[in-house]
Amino acid sequence: MPFAPALGESTYGRDSPFVIYVNTEGPLNQAKIVLAAVAVVFGNAAVAAGNAGGGTFAVAGVSPARATDVARFGAAASVAVDPADAANQLMDYGESVFPNYFPSRRSTLNFPPYLYRYYPETGTYLGVANGRVYVLGGVFGAEVVDVGLLTDYVTPVAGPSVASRISAASATARSTTNTCSELPSFYWEVGDTSARLAGESINRGTGTSITASSVISIASASKWLYGAYVAEKRSGNLTATDIKFMTFRSGYMNFSALPICQRDDTVASCLTHGTNGDYTAANDGLFYYDSGHMQQHAGRAELGGLGPLDEVGLGAEIRSLLGTDINLSYIQPHLAGGAWTSANDYATFLRKILSRRLKIAGLLGTNAVCTNPGVCPGLAVYTPIPSSESWHYSIGHWVEDDPIVGDGSFSSLGAFGFYPWVDSSLRFYGIVARNVPTGAVGSAQCGRLIRKAWMSGTAQ
Repeated sequence: MPFAPALGESTYGRDSPFVIYVNTEGPLNQAKIVLAAVAVVFGNAAVAAGNAGGGTFAVAGVSPARATDVARFGAAASVAVDPADAANQLMDYGESVFPNYFPSRRSTLNFPPYLYRYYPETGTYLGVANGRVYVLGGVFGAEVVDVGLLTDYVTPVAGPSVASRISAASATARSTTNTCSELPSFYWEVGDTSARLAGESINRGTGTSITASSVISIASASKWLYGAYVAEKRSGNLTATDIKFMTFRSGYMNFSALPICQRDDTVASCLTHGTNGDYTAANDGLFYYDSGHMQQHAGRAELGGLGPLDEVGLGAEIRSLLGTDINLSYIQPHLAGGAWTSANDYATFLRKILSRRLKIAGLLGTNAVCTNPGVCPGLAVYTPIPSSESWHYSIGHWVEDDPIVGDGSFSSLGAFGFYPWVDSSLRFYGIVARNVPTGAVGSAQCGRLIRKAWMSGTAQ
């Protein structure tokens, strides 16, 4: 993770865990300029540079009087405001007030104890840990800089109650006027690290009823499972080659033979059908949404090492690392689209992500690549997402960070309408489940309305 090495370089002061001492001797005397920029950006008069000649200086938090007020407020506010909510409110504030430094809507990433966002346009990071705000990179320099208490900049507002979230999400799912009304039958749920908090089957009189226990094809939602499997196999430390294949830039994008894989195939033999195993050099390094990347990765002995497995063996192997408490199977040995499971079982997988029991939790949103050819024609060739939106793609999952309608959530959208997600702060997960041809876009549009209703407590 890009933030991790830099965080490791920081030296915390002996007198306080919240004071950073920066060496300004020699070339690092430029740190004074960086800290001046920090002070200007955040309007924090307590950011103090030391003497101009060298030595060390402290990046202080706030004045003693202000610290007393802040501490008093923080003690009262901390009871009502979730720390992740407060961190996201601070970072939203940074994006809205200081676009020169934090110019776009970005997903919140996690590197304990930090929640942070990275802005590739400016090379800057904005993070929160233990109620304090940190910046890094760009004009702020190569050292992590503590710029004070979160409550110096925003007054965190408590999120809606669970009861109001349930009411808002339920009304949104049942609506007869929004996008969800266009889905004849579907199941939805929202939960947290421990359990499902709300959900129900919606049946408008047509289509097959879907419940929490209905076992259906999840199509491309299988991709998140394989991304998580690779993360477990690598103990969270993916190689550059892994990342290239998991972000669909390997040049293996011709997986089109029908049926894609036979029941009697293995992972490796599936690559021998038609153009399934073909490589296109012109697309090497460019994003192209296709199953070939993952199939090729899994089939190679030096990468996934799953080549000899048939669909039964593949299911057993994936469960061996993700957890045997997740009931899933493969109808064919197709890594990116062959899994069948229920919303109940996929929810177990998502709860493991929220609770950081799977290594993929630390990789969400990392190494994300541009996917819209209209926005980045030199980086992307094909995406199934409508051209009016621009999502990024990370390790087997989407990052829904479109600058207009995105909220930074992570998801893995299946062609038949299975749409799982976790919100950008990793507090909640959700699922919209159905099984119809070309169901992907409708499920995503309905699902994100439900997510917005849940997060805001207001029906959409």
